[in-house]
Amino acid sequence: MTYLDGSGIVAREYRRLSDAKGGTSLERQGADNRSTAAEYGWTLGQPYSDNGLSASRYARKTRDDFERLVADLLNGDFGADVLMLWESSRGSRQVGEWVSFIELCEEKQVLLASLER
Repeated sequence: MTYLDGSGIVAREYRRLSDAKGGTSLERQGADNRSTAAEYGWTLGQPYSDNGLSASRYARKTRDDFERLVADLLNGDFGADVLMLWESSRGSRQVGEWVSFIELCEEKQVLLASLER
């Protein structure tokens, strides 16, 4: 399977905005992800999205869609070949959590695509 030719590749995205007052909007993250998916010919499925939620070690609120994403990966319900992130920090700012997440994606054979704009 070649991810760059797009044939039959399904991608999903995780969008996160730490602070609703600033940063890169969820809409812009989605637009950039859609553009990249179209460039590679990937079909883009339903996004996971957390608005106004930090991913730092100081975070006090649960990122519900991130937790759902992890559960879907663990349970085999993710339904895609690629997980798109606008930048890697959208996934997590906690080193241990991020490493565990990358290893889970690797185990489930899900490619991480970070746009890093």
